[in-house]
Amino acid sequence: MKRLRSFLRRNTLISSSIASILFSAIAGLGNYIIQVFTNRNLSAADFGDYTVLMGFLAIATMPITAVLFFVIRSVASSRGAIAARRIISLCVFFVSISLAAAAVLVLFSGWLARNMQIRSQSGFTFLAAIVVLSTVTTIVSGALFGRKKGFSVNASIMVSVIVRLLLTVIFVAAGFTFAFAMWSALLPYLVLAALFVLFLVRSFPGMRSSDAFSASGLQWVFSNIAGLLPLMAVYTICMAVMQIDVVLAKRFLSADDAGAFATVTILGKVLALLPSMIGPLLFARISAAGKSRTKRRHLRDTFLVNAFVVGGGLIFIALFARPLIVLQFTERYSDVAPLVSLYAVGAACLSFTNLFCNYLSACRKYWPLYVYIVFIAAFYLIVRGIHLSVSDLVTVSVLFQASILVFTAVVFFIMRRAQLICEVPAKGI
Repeated sequence: MKRLRSFLRRNTLISSSIASILFSAIAGLGNYIIQVFTNRNLSAADFGDYTVLMGFLAIATMPITAVLFFVIRSVASSRGAIAARRIISLCVFFVSISLAAAAVLVLFSGWLARNMQIRSQSGFTFLAAIVVLSTVTTIVSGALFGRKKGFSVNASIMVSVIVRLLLTVIFVAAGFTFAFAMWSALLPYLVLAALFVLFLVRSFPGMRSSDAFSASGLQWVFSNIAGLLPLMAVYTICMAVMQIDVVLAKRFLSADDAGAFATVTILGKVLALLPSMIGPLLFARISAAGKSRTKRRHLRDTFLVNAFVVGGGLIFIALFARPLIVLQFTERYSDVAPLVSLYAVGAACLSFTNLFCNYLSACRKYWPLYVYIVFIAAFYLIVRGIHLSVSDLVTVSVLFQASILVFTAVVFFIMRRAQLICEVPAKGI
């Protein structure tokens, strides 16, 4: 035990990765319980609508995720009034953009609902509100991380999960519907935003100043925004890789088949989502490291942690996929249990692809990630051109996910061998 503690103290990235995964697992358990309540009390069609809307939300909010890293560094490198002005300026700038995006989403909600075969277009109104709140929480959490207030962020997230769980239980008792499911997704964001802002004001007394917002702060944002655009594009593409199969299933499968496919993906994608907390840690370490050898060691350490988590997850899913499906969905989707293990292999590929994406992004080597658009287009054309069953779509999805990992790994090792990756520090964001 002493050797283990000594090892973790020496390898802080490994220990931080393990801690992040444990925290993610606890939050994930709460979200899984919520999913059990949600899925057992919605019809197959409503569940399919809910799942595709959540997937659409993940894609819509991905660009703002790239801002998180920029905010962390901006706050960490500044103090007092300067940090407060930067935070407020970033909030004003990006919340304004998110409000415009939300308005467009509401305006085209009818067209989106028809094309995605979602029966209630009101779901997009909920998504529009969540997009705005997600922008606020992302920027504020970045500021808190930059001030080394990670505990405040984690505690707030846990409170929001508890609030959502309580709301779900109350709504189930009241007669759970699609509208209740969307309210249970929206209201915790309000709680999370309020807690984040409370901690932010306490951590940055300068934000209470009357001159905290100024034109110079916005000028600073405009002068640095160009460096964010590639990150936004890359993270949006990566999230599209993660969610495109669910969106296409809803578009091209029947309501019942789309619900069955969503059942497979919810359990399988745990292997992609659980290790995702490692990504930001790797990004920060690679960006700050000065030596190429140090960067490669960081990648190796995170790969080891990821392999351990994913390997254990594959075994767990192989053993318990059927009872978990019965627990969550009763017997109506028990026949798809064998497909979960197959889909989990593809999700495992996505988890390693995610690490490569963070490494390449930190080194500002974006072009291999832009090539993912070609894979997404090919996947779309295959699904659209061929009438697929649920099992066929699972197989095609796994091939799609595995091919992206193979492509990324091959390109990475070619670039590393040619000394094209991180031979000089990647400054800025």
